[in-house]
Amino acid sequence: MPLVATAHVVTPHERIPLQHAVYRRIHHASDLVVAHSEFDQRRLLDEFSVPPGRVVVIPHGEYGFFARDERPDRDEARLGLGLSPQDEVALFFGYVREYKGWTCCSTPGPRCGRRGRGRGWWSPATRCASPPLAARLEEQAKHLGAVCRLEFIPFSDVARHFAAADVLALPYRHVSQSGVLYLALALGLPVVATRVGALPELLRDGESALLVPPESPRDLAAGARPAPRRRRPAGAPRASGLRLAQEHSWPAIAERTEAAFARLVRG
Repeated sequence: MPLVATAHVVTPHERIPLQHAVYRRIHHASDLVVAHSEFDQRRLLDEFSVPPGRVVVIPHGEYGFFARDERPDRDEARLGLGLSPQDEVALFFGYVREYKGWTCCSTPGPRCGRRGRGRGWWSPATRCASPPLAARLEEQAKHLGAVCRLEFIPFSDVARHFAAADVLALPYRHVSQSGVLYLALALGLPVVATRVGALPELLRDGESALLVPPESPRDLAAGARPAPRRRRPAGAPRASGLRLAQEHSWPAIAERTEAAFARLVRG
């Protein structure tokens, strides 16, 4: 019976002992390995010597199901989260891990000051890695006048967080792809992201997102700043992001998956 594995990540974002040996065995155990990007495909071929005929690229699917229910408008969402309509809000959303570059969000850039002056970073997260890290993040958020939520965000509340934001910040240090990115695209939220991993492969700078260098709080702040000023019009980044989300719909992903399985079964 053929065995197929999806390499959602080629290797863990946080290293483990004997990482290369362990994942070499994992990737070579399957008759077909699904990679989510050409970036990951190259890693499988170059770093782990997986034969080219045993790797297929099938992108990550979008999270449009969060947009099916009626979404609150911006001001209503902000009222429920203790934010002002005048705040300029950059959202960092998801697990708090060092590789995601969250420290760039908690470091003031040239135009990122306290929320009392109308600027600031807002960083809700689903879970934090450790109590010391949580305390550090909360202290830095307090210093910036930002809102920090280190708690589980239920599915029913996810769309409200994205509706309240002006831009999603993805300051990754390294990554292959991001599920949170697909969520923002499906919900029409502008994105500022770093040029790492497969992100430049998916996003076009100035069209579907603004791309900045990694490890640069100044560039991140400058990149996030224009989107709040425009107050999220139906402009190019939003329209291009929605088109990208449609191209990565789950029916389209299912068709590509079925075709790959069929080729494998046929031999």
